[in-house]
Amino acid sequence: MKKAQKAENMYLKSRKPEFLFISLFLYTLPMGLLVPFTMAASIDDGNINFSLPGFKPNMRDIVFEADTTASGGQIQLTTNQIHKPLNSSIGRATYYQPMHLWDNSSGNLRLADFTTHFSFSIDSLNESSGYRGDGLAFFLAPDGSKIPPHSGGGCLGLQNCHSDANSKFVAVEFDTYPNPWDLRSDHVAIDLNSVKASFSPVEWLWSDIENGGKDFNRLNSSALSAILDLSQYLPEWVTFGFSGATGSSIELHTIYSWNFSSNLQVSMNKTINPANVPPIPPFDPRRKKETWLRVVLAIVGCISTLLLVLSLVWFFCRRRKYRRMREDGTISFNVDVEMVTAPRKFSYKELRLATNNFADEGLLGEG
Repeated sequence: MKKAQKAENMYLKSRKPEFLFISLFLYTLPMGLLVPFTMAASIDDGNINFSLPGFKPNMRDIVFEADTTASGGQIQLTTNQIHKPLNSSIGRATYYQPMHLWDNSSGNLRLADFTTHFSFSIDSLNESSGYRGDGLAFFLAPDGSKIPPHSGGGCLGLQNCHSDANSKFVAVEFDTYPNPWDLRSDHVAIDLNSVKASFSPVEWLWSDIENGGKDFNRLNSSALSAILDLSQYLPEWVTFGFSGATGSSIELHTIYSWNFSSNLQVSMNKTINPANVPPIPPFDPRRKKETWLRVVLAIVGCISTLLLVLSLVWFFCRRRKYRRMREDGTISFNVDVEMVTAPRKFSYKELRLATNNFADEGLLGEG
């Protein structure tokens, strides 16, 4: 007889407006046929919608960490390879984009409405010792969250087993190993920042599958629900996905399909409380007179500055023009005499022009 724990049709929902309502329905059903691999995904203003009936290695939409791999259209959260030890394995599979979990920009807290549906199995591999472990979890953590150090075994890759002081996550765990802080049987629970302080754990029943699945006579189910305000535990943007681990005991953790949808209505206009708006100051005639005086003085100052600049430009341009004319010898002798009262030097060109090329009839005392 082979014991295998399998679950399909797992739902996780949140309901608006203020709180998260988590409802899980777990059915121990034999694994059915896998649908052909197709994928549809969309992201709009932080809202996410995707349907993944299968998985491929190195696919863009899923981020694999540590020992997690994809093969045969399935995700293996922990090691499931020949010639590799199955114990002390750890891994994560998360969506490549963060989810906008809540918004408070308008002063009115809004929580995302999200739904997820995934199918998975936990296989004990006929472990003769009677112990298997440790389990897997669907989790939400701060955007960019990675596997913490020392988080294997019963910590399910969610927190450091030595200390949970800095842990920040919300998870639904499917626990198969009786750690000291757990129930003494397989169970489902909600973890709030610590796997050692689970919220409302519920026993998870096993199904017996015999003769290769031909003899299946029982349908066992468990349900878990809780009301939570996720904004009290998580930041505005979160990473989400699956995490699993094994310790000294072994088992396989397989994800077959995953659907997800989130919706957050973000207010584009910020509402202003009229009580916080300062009153309009009363009208003061003296303040009006002072304002006009400042305006007039500013205008007069600008005009005076402009006239001064124009005068300086005109003066330097005229001086430059006169200097150029004098150097070229185009200015007349009479103008020079009128403008200059002191003795001055004359150029050879000026003298030659004034004496008609030094003609004899121009000599003083002759002619």
